[in-house]
Amino acid sequence: MSTCDIAKVCTSYKSNPWLTSNGSLGFMGFSGVCWTLAYFLYIRGSYIQGEYRGVPAAALFINLSWEFMFATLYTKSWTPQRVVNIVWFVVDFIQLAQFCYYEVYVKTKTGKYPAFQKLLMGIWNFLLFVTMWAFLIGFVDTFQDNDGVYIAFGQNLMMSMIFFHQIVEKPAKFGDLWVVLLPGVFRLLGTSFGASIAFLARADNTIFLMILYISIFVFDFLFVLSSFYLYWFPLAKAETIEKDDSEGLVQK
Repeated sequence: MSTCDIAKVCTSYKSNPWLTSNGSLGFMGFSGVCWTLAYFLYIRGSYIQGEYRGVPAAALFINLSWEFMFATLYTKSWTPQRVVNIVWFVVDFIQLAQFCYYEVYVKTKTGKYPAFQKLLMGIWNFLLFVTMWAFLIGFVDTFQDNDGVYIAFGQNLMMSMIFFHQIVEKPAKFGDLWVVLLPGVFRLLGTSFGASIAFLARADNTIFLMILYISIFVFDFLFVLSSFYLYWFPLAKAETIEKDDSEGLVQK
């Protein structure tokens, strides 16, 4: 799911002396704490604001699939990482419950949607979940990604890209400290330290993995920079709100 889970790959490369040092454990621990804080802030934000503000649906669905598979199907022995995967599954399941409540139940009950559109919303979310699950199984089997590192960083990149696209589309909603800026900072830090662990642990770092590492960092950095600007410069935030309102009036 998140890059903190990439620490699992380190168990396959214990021949690297750096991996047994306190420094590597510190990197893994710090990455895990950062991602934990980010997700709990998303859960808190959704609860307080009364709308879903967590991980985007596509990334959330594939996260849940990854965590379930690498906590059960691809991991037989009880290792610390397996416990972490189970904990992450529980955390993301809470976000899934919030998504179902705010994005599905509340919107269909309070929103003025035609019956056919409500049906399409249900079909869309169901197919999205099934597709993400099928994609994960197919990717791991086809490319023999048995430690999950490629798919983990791939879904991390998808999450980062969607978050940045959201701030581009609706900047007025992304000037919040606790729901946007701080989780973004924690995701950036978690990714950076997680990628460092994966890079130092693997003996077969490919160009594709390097592209994933760098791309995730770029999108997360741009997200943090943009949300920082929107938070600290209220005039810029007010301008975006005014622009969004004026565009809505024009459309009406």
